[in-house]
Amino acid sequence: MENHLESVLYVELLCFYITFLLLQTVALKKERAIIALWGGLTVLARRSAEEAAKTRQSIIDVAEQLFTEHGFAAVSTHAISTSAGVTDGALFHYFKSKKELFSEIATRLHTEIHKAIYRAGLDAADPIQGFIAGARKSMEVTQLPHNQRIVFIEAPVVLGTEKWREIDQRLGLRLIEGGLLSVAGVETLPAHILKPMAMLALGTINEITYAMIRKEEGIDPEECLDLLVRALRIWAVNDVKTWKAEQA
Repeated sequence: MENHLESVLYVELLCFYITFLLLQTVALKKERAIIALWGGLTVLARRSAEEAAKTRQSIIDVAEQLFTEHGFAAVSTHAISTSAGVTDGALFHYFKSKKELFSEIATRLHTEIHKAIYRAGLDAADPIQGFIAGARKSMEVTQLPHNQRIVFIEAPVVLGTEKWREIDQRLGLRLIEGGLLSVAGVETLPAHILKPMAMLALGTINEITYAMIRKEEGIDPEECLDLLVRALRIWAVNDVKTWKAEQA
């Protein structure tokens, strides 16, 4: 009798153990299935984000080319979407309007111009030579067709003069002020010493740019730059040196 009870108990324990193993296996498979599903969704989301970024960049690249060739007014949103291989709805998914799209392109190009100017002066022998190198790079990159048309011809009209000046001063004036501080050999200067010279330099370089775009006769960019450098040297000797002496 006792052997019979032991056998029954053994069978019941064995059945319980087998059931436990089966449940563990099912749970493990479910867990693996959930992990696989989550991983698949993550991959799909990443691919979707990458495709969205590519689509957005394609719209920007096509629009930049069309704006350069034909100007803002002559390019329709439908022409942009068709050239980019997307629907009009897809274009408006990424940009609320043609003006918003243009604004992003113009601001990016404006930023790239000033980055190129900054890099041009990094390896100069001294700060004034760095300033000259940056000014020359400005005269070079601003004459590239996309920069010339979008940043200097179209942007002031499309974005408005005030908005364009705000962008130009935020990027250009800050860069020039940094260059002037290097020329002065100080980390900071009073606004009444720094800003007038910075505005003179920015205004001169911008006017050289526009004169080159208009192909004005009698304007030699190198002579204009030489006059600006002479003014810069006078500023460094008179205004900055006097200020330094007062601080000593």
